[in-house]
This record gives sequence, structure tokens and C-alpha cells, in this order.
Amino acid sequence: MRKRKRTTKTTIAPRKGGPGWRYAVLLAAVLCAAVALRVAWLAYVRPIPVSDFEAYDLLARSLSRGLGYGLWGGPSCLWPPGYPFTLSLIYRAFGPSWDAAKGFNVAFDLAAIALTYVLGALLFSRLVGLLAALALALWPSHWAYCGLIASETEFTLLLMLLLVLAFVAARKGAPTWRWAVALGVLLGVASLVRGTGLLLFLPIGAFWALRWPGQWKAAALRAGTVFAICLLVIAPWTLRNRLVLGSAVLISSGAYQALWAGANPGATGTYVPTPAVADSEMRRLAISYIVNHPLRYAGYAWPKLKALIGSDYQAWNWSVASLERPVPLAVAARNGLICDYYRVILALAAAGGLLAILMLRVTSSASLPLLILGYWAGVHMVFIGVDRYHFPVTPLLALLAALTLAAPFQWKQWFRRERPEAAPAARGRVR
Repeated sequence: MRKRKRTTKTTIAPRKGGPGWRYAVLLAAVLCAAVALRVAWLAYVRPIPVSDFEAYDLLARSLSRGLGYGLWGGPSCLWPPGYPFTLSLIYRAFGPSWDAAKGFNVAFDLAAIALTYVLGALLFSRLVGLLAALALALWPSHWAYCGLIASETEFTLLLMLLLVLAFVAARKGAPTWRWAVALGVLLGVASLVRGTGLLLFLPIGAFWALRWPGQWKAAALRAGTVFAICLLVIAPWTLRNRLVLGSAVLISSGAYQALWAGANPGATGTYVPTPAVADSEMRRLAISYIVNHPLRYAGYAWPKLKALIGSDYQAWNWSVASLERPVPLAVAARNGLICDYYRVILALAAAGGLLAILMLRVTSSASLPLLILGYWAGVHMVFIGVDRYHFPVTPLLALLAALTLAAPFQWKQWFRRERPEAAPAARGRVR
């Protein structure tokens, strides 16, 4: 018998310093630039909290002293509790310092930029993620919101984390129950920061169904589970409102004011002075107007959308409206330049949106930013539009803008991708 020669399999070690390493270095450079721009802004422009920002500060101070969630000697639910609670933890650790709060805003914003890169790499390519991160690093309104005692940076971070995890959960099929529970907890926390996130399970569920059409029933059940867990997270706060204030306000009574502002005979699409009546009466008046004048109410949708996306200077104006020390007029009057940057991003994002629609023929991944942006616009066409309300979705606008910029270099590989195969029948069963 002939002896068989032993053959040994040789494996080729991956080459060090591949594309992933280079993109990591570039992302680190982008984040360093973002830190430098924001620190320079905070050192130069030092606004005093006013309006909503003053309320967040006072609520956090009350919580940090153990006095409960209230303003001016009484309990309140006018503002969602999430950001004041986070701020109260910062105040407990570092004292009631505006600088500490702004430092954490920078950290939140940097984390959101990093997650934008991750989401871009998952949905499209590393180049798209890197260009989107760069756009956010250079975005002036992001610098400005870091200097305000505002909930925008925290909610944007939670939103981007939710979207990244929602994508990862559905990479190999409809999400498991564990993923649904985890995402429900995260959605509940995000909704307590900004109530407009409450129904995000709808576009996320639609994305899962598009990604795995053979498992749409399982995707729908998982999305419903996300919402149920979200409501359980919110329930203690709603119960507190019922016991303390006598009204089972789900998250914030400010939602009633926003609903009335967008549903009354003098509605303009944005804020209007609210009547001096109870919040429950304001809700009743708004619903009555919608029922009795549905066509007129529907006609307000376009003004609301224009108010939502038409400009980007509000953070800049709030930053220079009330300052610890004055800044030169040349800096204070730069809101036109801010809007020019925003309009360029918006135009590129519109082109990127069209490209993403074309990509739906070969990959369902492109649907996620489109669904979230559609949801965001729809929510504010029900209530009101204000330019600060589009801030949480600026990472998605940056991703679509980056898609346009990267298209000349990568369009061939995007359109070669195939839709994910339908999962086996056993995995498609609802469990």
C-alpha cells in the first residue's frame, strides 16, 4: 500500500493595517477636530441658561438636592424628566456647574458622531460613515448645542444608539425576544428625554419587515414588544404624575401645548402664545379643532414642515442672546453662515435620499434613514415645527449627504449588493 502524503493546510494571516485600521485613524482625527472646535466654542461663547434651558437647570438642581421634580415651589411635568435627571446626576457628582453640564454635552455629541460613523458603515460603507462624522464635527449648530443646557445632545446619542442596535439585532433574521426587550428599555429611556421618540418602534418595525420579508409577522411582534417594554419603563413616571398632579400625563404636559399650537384657528406651523387654561383643557380644544376642521388642520402640515427644516440658526441665536460676557457682533451675526452650511447639507441629503430610494432595489439597509426621517417629519406635522426639533436627525441628514459625496467612488459596489436571503422557514415562525 502506498503511503499517503500528509498535507498541511496553510492559512494566510490577515495583513495588518488594512482599510479598517486606516478608517479608525481617520475617525480618531475627526473626533479630535470635533473636540477642539467645541472646546474653543465653549471657551469663547458662554451663554446663560434662559427659557427651556433655565427650566432644565432648575429642575436638575431641585432633583440633586432631594427636593423632587418641581419648579418654583411646586411639582411639574411640563418638561420630560429624562434630561433633568441626567443633569442632576452630573450636579451631584460635580456640583451645580454649567461647565460640567456643557462638558457632558460635548461627550454626548462625540459619542453620537462615533455612532453615526458606525451606522454609516453598517448601512452603506466606511467612507459614508466617515464623511457623515466629518460633517457633524464641522456643523456649527452642534457646537452651539454643546454650550446650551439642552436635551438635544443626550437624545441624539440615544437615538443613534437605538438605530445601531436595531440594525445589529436584525442582521441574521428577525430580532430575538431579548433584543426586543433591550431595545424597548432603550426606547423608554429615550422617550423620557424627548417624547417625540415614543413611536419609533413603528419605523424600526417597518425596517425589520423590509429586511426580512419572509419574517414580517415575527418582526411585527418584536416591534410590538419593543413598544410594550417602552411603556413599562415610562409607567412609573406616568403613575407619579397621576398621584402628585392628579392627571395621568404619559410623559410631558408640554405635548398638549404643542398640539394646541398646531391645531387652532391662529396656527402658523410653529409656536404661538398659548391660552391661560389647564393643560387638559388645551388638549380638549386641540382635539375638538382637529375633529371639526380636518381639512384646515391638514393644511397646516406644510407650514409645520417648513418651520421644522427651513433654517438652522436657533441654537446660534440662543447662544448669543444672553451671555456671561459679550462677543463681537461679527460672531453674533453669523447665523446666515450657519444656515448656508445647513442648506448645503440639506441639498446633498435630498440627493442622497433619491439615491437611497434607488438602492432599495438591491439592499433594504437604505430604508432605515428614510423611514426614520419620514417618521420625524410626520410627528412634527401633527404637532408643530421648530428648527431645533430637527437636531436629533441631523446625523441621518449627514449620512444621506455623505452618500451623495461618496457615490462617484462607490456606486458600483453598492448596486452589486444583493438583498439578504429569506431566512429558513423554521426561523420565520413566530416564537
